[in-house]
Amino acid sequence: MQKFRITNGECSRMDIFLIMTLVYIFGVACRFFWIYWASGIEQFSFDGELIMTTNDAFANAEGARDMIAGFHQPGDLSPYGASIPTLAFLLSKILPVSLNSIAIYMSVFFAPLVAVPIILIAREYKILGAGIIAALLACVLPGYYVRTLGGYFDSDMLNVAMPLLTLWALIRLIGRSEQSSFALPAIFTVIYDWWYPSSYSLNMAIIVIFLIYTLISNRHNEENYKAIILMVVAVINFGAYYEGETIIVNYILLFKTSLIALLYFLMIKIPSHKSKKVLWILGVIVVIMFIIFGGLVPIITEINVYILKNAGKGDIFHFYGVRNTVNEVANANFMKFVLESSGHLFIFICAVGGLALLLIKFRSFILTLPMIALGVLALFGGTRFTMYATPMIALGFAYFIYFTLNYFEIRTWLRSTLLAILTCLALMPSIDFIYKFRVAPTLTKDSIMPLAELKNKASREDYVLSWWDYGYLIRYYSDVKVVADPGGRQAGEYTFMSAFSFNKDEVSSANMARLNVEYIQKLQGKKFDPKLEDKFKLNLYQIQKDYGEADINKFLSSLSDKNFKLPQKTRDIYYYFVPKMIDILPNIWKFTSIDIASGEKFKEPLAYVGYDIQIGKDGKSIILGEGVELPSVKPEYVVHNGEKLSINSYYQVGEVNGELKKISKQIDTKSNIYVIFLPNYQRILILDKKVFESAFIQLFVLENYDKDLFEPVYLSNSARIYKLLR
Repeated sequence: MQKFRITNGECSRMDIFLIMTLVYIFGVACRFFWIYWASGIEQFSFDGELIMTTNDAFANAEGARDMIAGFHQPGDLSPYGASIPTLAFLLSKILPVSLNSIAIYMSVFFAPLVAVPIILIAREYKILGAGIIAALLACVLPGYYVRTLGGYFDSDMLNVAMPLLTLWALIRLIGRSEQSSFALPAIFTVIYDWWYPSSYSLNMAIIVIFLIYTLISNRHNEENYKAIILMVVAVINFGAYYEGETIIVNYILLFKTSLIALLYFLMIKIPSHKSKKVLWILGVIVVIMFIIFGGLVPIITEINVYILKNAGKGDIFHFYGVRNTVNEVANANFMKFVLESSGHLFIFICAVGGLALLLIKFRSFILTLPMIALGVLALFGGTRFTMYATPMIALGFAYFIYFTLNYFEIRTWLRSTLLAILTCLALMPSIDFIYKFRVAPTLTKDSIMPLAELKNKASREDYVLSWWDYGYLIRYYSDVKVVADPGGRQAGEYTFMSAFSFNKDEVSSANMARLNVEYIQKLQGKKFDPKLEDKFKLNLYQIQKDYGEADINKFLSSLSDKNFKLPQKTRDIYYYFVPKMIDILPNIWKFTSIDIASGEKFKEPLAYVGYDIQIGKDGKSIILGEGVELPSVKPEYVVHNGEKLSINSYYQVGEVNGELKKISKQIDTKSNIYVIFLPNYQRILILDKKVFESAFIQLFVLENYDKDLFEPVYLSNSARIYKLLR
């Protein structure tokens, strides 16, 4: 058995710190490549600083901005006092840099900290050499890098490191059984719970598997039970019955930390002959508190939805799911998962073998199964989960090659050389990925400038209507409210009502926008009885009820009446369009291509966006892909799925010297098909009459606005903003 033992000698704390520092610097340096590349592109910077790269980053930056200002407006949904804004706020008081710089660089400097727990875990298992290799690899694996690069000002920068620290603390407790160590897992758990509220499932899974491990392998170790009690305290949702400012999470963190400290000192003072009885009492009290504050609710919800298939009662409307249009929640195919989690198929195969060896050799490594399972969930629940598998894949690969070279008892110098070579080879796919992964910011400078100007024209109580993707960004740069955003106002009626305002005619659009905003305000802060059916909590249901129309479809149709009686105007509404919305036009139409009363899907209108434009081999046709073609000269018809369809009208629309120029030609008045060539965007739109007459096309693409309804505020090729007049 001696040949299976992996030894590397003892390292001093200073040596460990030096190793961690070097690996950390490597992780930071790799992330600086995006900073270097993006800094050279003018459109990626605004007001002299880089633009953030993800939607959620702007929400966190908004919360930090408001904390620095010391206030925010009621109902603006600013995450004032949430964990990430709080940390950014504190850093802004320490560092002599702007908030935007903190938002850009926090992920660069925080994400490589994942190396710390990996090295610490490896040290506990006395496989430090493997730990160094794993830490280097984990810092740069594609699945982790894409969610932690510069400008990714989101919780992901620590979402892997925090649970790994909890796992290290548990592995350390199992290996050393020190009385002073049983509070450490709870400390990391409570910090992770504060940092990322959605960590509940992973934290609970770690607690449960640690309890199972203790009952099977170490049932007489009281230190483990003490650790479990404190960890349960760390995940109790003391804010379950609170609805208000997000700053409550900071007070809850302080309260939980104090409670854990109090229980810790109580536990270490328990006389040995009373310890079991006292632990039983404390355990029962903590479990009761856990249940009272809704600890079982998320578990029951998961069982209802995923096992019992019970979607809930009281549904009155059927909305198209936003999830279906979001790339990061799309399931990853197996090869995509392999490449993102490991960088290469060979690395993945070795990693699986290494994980099996780790589970065989180190019994406590079973505690990592929740993270492995969460990573594998990417195959079923969305690619964003891949990052949780990356540190385990890195550890598995590193241990596999470390174990293999030691097993064959290769000479020390040759073994070290091979380890160095294999490590470099393993890093190459990830380094190559980092070099090629040149993601652009959420929006570019020219699209953001109008929002900065709008900030000086609009009141903080005014609303901006745009697609939900840009809600946080609009709030950050214009300091206004929005109808829909990527968080609380993303799904269901909010997206449907926004899509309705884009997809319908200008009158219907304007009426819906006014109703949407005024009812958001009317119901703002209203507390609903939890026993009420979900329909009573919907703005749309309240609107329908107030207007006394039993048929929701008839009510929606009535919005096309220019004399429709609207509620009193209390604030202004602005429409904000950007070029990126052209490509998602087919997706926007999906949200209104459904009977929300019955759930029956309508036939989707023709809204084809051609962007991969090529000239046919004969030189006489323009190939748009997906079976769509146009004659290259005098386009009078379009070929769609092999069928020739005559064109009603052809438009060429583009900006020349700052003004929109339109060339149009009517061909067949009986046809239902319209073609719009947009040379500035390198797009060709094939639309049916319903889409052509929509507010989106008329306002954004053609600038054909009803002067009784809309007033242009900013018109350019990069963005268009209209003010609603009614």
